[in-house]
Amino acid sequence: MGSACSLYCPHEPELVPFQDTGGEVRMLIIALDYMYRERHEQLTATSDASVMVALAERAGVTDINVVTDTKGIGRAGFPTRKELIAKIKEDLQE
Repeated sequence: MGSACSLYCPHEPELVPFQDTGGEVRMLIIALDYMYRERHEQLTATSDASVMVALAERAGVTDINVVTDTKGIGRAGFPTRKELIAKIKEDLQE
């Protein structure tokens, strides 16, 4: 995407690799398929999240958290706004 963006977005600054900069990469992947809804389209967020995890691991990222809605509404870890904000704050504390 970076090379494509630099071709089609001339106003954007050149992308700079983060590796060997001393920075830290953390990923929070939120995948919502909405399977608990009575009328829903077939979404692929959960399987897409698996692809993102594999891609991140291949890039050397080790701090990866995935939150999904597969357990259903009201279950522990269900991604409500409150839960997601708490997760982000928790990750920032580490």
